[in-house]
Amino acid sequence: MAERTLWGIPLSELAEDRQWAALRADEAARDGERVAEDETASPLLRQQAAMSARYAREHAADYRDEAAQFAAGEIPEQYWTP
Repeated sequence: MAERTLWGIPLSELAEDRQWAALRADEAARDGERVAEDETASPLLRQQAAMSARYAREHAADYRDEAAQFAAGEIPEQYWTP
């Protein structure tokens, strides 16, 4: 049986792409956390970096969730079309 696809892309490829996206988001979060802890940076910059890190961590979790669904042969709900 052929592997399921979304937009002609095998779900296994989409799962791998989302895993890489999660790793990139983790890296962005680490960068934000590093700047947020930098006492030489301005308070505003540190606050913005902390918020950016938080959003990057949330995105990483979302990407991992999508990756798991694609790897299981499922299409995440946000990709469903009417």
